[in-house]
Amino acid sequence: MFYIADILNEKLKQEQINVTVIEPMVNAMKFLETMVMLKYDNSVSVNPDIRSAEISCIKR
Repeated sequence: MFYIADILNEKLKQEQINVTVIEPMVNAMKFLETMVMLKYDNSVSVNPDIRSAEISCIKR
Protein backbone atom coordinates (compact mmCIF):
# COMPACT_ATOMS: atom_id res chain seq x y z
CA MET A 1 0.00 0.00 0.00
CA PHE A 2 2.98 2.32 0.43
CA TYR A 3 3.01 3.05 -3.29
CA ILE A 4 -0.63 4.18 -3.45
CA ALA A 5 -1.08 6.00 -0.12
CA ASP A 6 -0.37 9.47 -1.57
CA ILE A 7 -2.59 8.85 -4.59
CA LEU A 8 -5.38 7.57 -2.36
CA ASN A 9 -5.09 10.58 -0.04
CA GLU A 10 -5.33 12.94 -3.02
CA LYS A 11 -8.37 11.15 -4.48
CA LEU A 12 -10.14 11.21 -1.11
CA LYS A 13 -9.36 14.91 -0.75
CA GLN A 14 -10.77 15.61 -4.23
CA GLU A 15 -13.96 13.77 -3.30
CA GLN A 16 -14.09 15.77 -0.03
CA ILE A 17 -13.91 12.58 2.03
CA ASN A 18 -12.25 13.38 5.35
CA VAL A 19 -10.41 10.12 6.05
CA THR A 20 -6.81 9.71 7.14
CA VAL A 21 -4.89 6.97 5.37
CA ILE A 22 -2.17 5.60 7.63
CA GLU A 23 0.65 4.33 5.48
CA PRO A 24 1.93 1.14 7.15
CA MET A 25 5.59 1.27 6.06
CA VAL A 26 6.13 4.83 7.32
CA ASN A 27 4.29 3.96 10.52
CA ALA A 28 6.51 0.90 11.07
CA MET A 29 9.70 2.88 10.42
CA LYS A 30 8.69 5.61 12.88
CA PHE A 31 7.91 2.94 15.47
CA LEU A 32 11.36 1.37 14.98
CA GLU A 33 13.05 4.79 15.23
CA THR A 34 11.24 5.38 18.53
CA MET A 35 12.30 1.95 19.83
CA VAL A 36 15.94 2.75 19.01
CA MET A 37 15.80 6.23 20.58
CA LEU A 38 14.31 4.78 23.77
CA LYS A 39 16.88 1.94 23.69
CA TYR A 40 14.15 -0.69 23.69
CA ASP A 41 14.34 -3.99 21.94
CA ASN A 42 11.92 -6.83 21.33
CA SER A 43 13.88 -9.61 23.02
CA VAL A 44 12.41 -11.68 25.79
CA SER A 45 14.71 -13.36 28.28
CA VAL A 46 13.62 -15.95 30.79
CA ASN A 47 17.03 -15.80 32.49
CA PRO A 48 17.69 -12.43 34.20
CA ASP A 49 21.45 -12.97 33.82
CA ILE A 50 21.13 -12.74 30.03
CA ARG A 51 21.26 -9.14 28.90
CA SER A 52 19.60 -7.88 25.75
CA ALA A 53 21.82 -6.52 23.02
CA GLU A 54 22.40 -2.82 23.53
CA ILE A 55 21.05 -0.64 20.76
CA SER A 56 23.09 2.42 19.93
CA CYS A 57 21.42 5.46 18.42
CA ILE A 58 22.80 6.82 15.18
CA LYS A 59 23.31 10.55 15.43
CA ARG A 60 22.27 12.55 12.42
